[in-house]
Amino acid sequence: IEKFNEALALEPYNFQVLRALGRTYLFQGSCQRAKEVGLQGLELNPLSDDLIILKAQAQACLQETVEASQTLTTLEPKKSQLKIYSDLIKAQIYFLDDKLPQAEQILEKAIVADARFPEFYYWLGQIKIKKKVSAVEVHQKYLQLCEAATADLLARYPYEPRICLEKKKIESLVEKERAE
Repeated sequence: IEKFNEALALEPYNFQVLRALGRTYLFQGSCQRAKEVGLQGLELNPLSDDLIILKAQAQACLQETVEASQTLTTLEPKKSQLKIYSDLIKAQIYFLDDKLPQAEQILEKAIVADARFPEFYYWLGQIKIKKKVSAVEVHQKYLQLCEAATADLLARYPYEPRICLEKKKIESLVEKERAE
């Protein structure tokens, strides 16, 4: 963060540095700071799809579901990779709004399109927990993908800084559910 701020002091209009700073804040769980950086970046480049994704991720992280939905409407996912993130954010919004069937439906379709993205399985597991049904199978898939996470996998999903961030938590949940 310090280095990104130094870079911004030299180049205050560098939206790529702002994007990287925002993702770092998101990774740390500083959702409000990530949102502020996303807004700042969008002032410089209002058509940047990756900054729109960052802003929507931060809003979902803050549980600002209406705002996150509105932000996603400004996104035109021209690349299939952006649809991955858009779908993930939509699923999170539905999850937060207790619209579990809609969240589950989005994730199941997203998994068909790209079964290698660990976060789809994380959120599917969260839905199953909320529905009070076994999440072991999807959690195991999440853990399997996280164990196999290589630099190539992480590079494949550059817009999601929180890949496998919940690995320890999920390992604990799987162990607990297996013991029961």
